Amino acid sequence: MTPDPSSSEPSVGQWRPAGAPRPPAAGRAPAGRRLGLAGAAVLLVVLGLLVHARIGGAVGDLSGDALYAAFVHVLVALAAPHARRLVVGRIALGLCVAVELLQLTDLPRALADASPVTALVLGSTFSPLDLAAYAVGVLLAATADAAVSTALGTATGTAGTAVPARPAPTCDTRPPGGG
Repeated sequence: MTPDPSSSEPSVGQWRPAGAPRPPAAGRAPAGRRLGLAGAAVLLVVLGLLVHARIGGAVGDLSGDALYAAFVHVLVALAAPHARRLVVGRIALGLCVAVELLQLTDLPRALADASPVTALVLGSTFSPLDLAAYAVGVLLAATADAAVSTALGTATGTAGTAVPARPAPTCDTRPPGGG
């Protein structure tokens, strides 16, 4: 097997110097990203419940809707951590719009009568203003995700995978004693 001189990482089965870091496993999200998203989800649920309990009127409703949309964005990002932020945002916004349009039927109200907790998830009354709040929530969540990724030194690559923001140090891929 002839090593690729332009490659900074040895390929599978190639020699790697002792102590050299292994390349990240393909198809796996960094554990820190998933942990951060899970923490954000918990924080958004707590904030959403506080807003629901303490802030009334239009400000409370629209703030709660924006937090709901941000939470949906985080859940989509958790489910597909390698997806591009634009794709995650579109899916999250689509789910929020679908839930809002579902409120034009009697189904959310009937489910809320059976279990009041479902009213927090599905709502009960359609409002076009909620759609704008969802867009704001998804936009803020995507912006926060990008800012945190940049601060932690990772960025979303063109294929949507988390990649180091700085290039990895190169290593000599030649076996000891081999030219």
